[in-house]
Amino acid sequence: MPSAVIHTFGFPAGQKVRELVTDWRGDSFRFLHQDAPKILLILIVALVVIRIVHTLTRGMVALRARSVEKSDPLRVKFTYLVIVKHHLGRVNAGGLPEPAYNESLKEFDHEVVGSFFDMKGMAVIVETCSGKRVYYGYSEDVAGAEGVFGLLKQRHTQHKLEFLIKSDPSWKFYDTYRSRFGW
Repeated sequence: MPSAVIHTFGFPAGQKVRELVTDWRGDSFRFLHQDAPKILLILIVALVVIRIVHTLTRGMVALRARSVEKSDPLRVKFTYLVIVKHHLGRVNAGGLPEPAYNESLKEFDHEVVGSFFDMKGMAVIVETCSGKRVYYGYSEDVAGAEGVFGLLKQRHTQHKLEFLIKSDPSWKFYDTYRSRFGW
């Protein structure tokens, strides 16, 4: 019966089994002495590279965004892109604000986002990178947006702020940004 099983499944018999086991043993030693160290080295290098890339890019861009679908009626109402750029005072090597400084900006950040409502609009993206926090939003009222920004700048002279308004009735900036970053 065992010989029938050996022939049925194609197992080698007798001397061939001994050669197979001997060759397998040799192949295993060759693998352990030559190939396994190479694989281990590749894994270690890959982990080190992943760690370095993660450290370098950790939080280089912090993004908060509001999803506004193409069918949203606010797109028709808010036709001006409003950009408020805040040059951060204290940043780390990755361009993000230092944790304590970032914590101190919470009220200011909340006020800037809220100011978009004051200018008859809404904030849609807040991006932090390269030593800047940039607030993007849309408004229906250019004069109102300019007035609100002027008040914001007067109340917060300790912050370096820039302001820009552009006509963007099709929300091209928002759609391009959204498709580029896949959210």
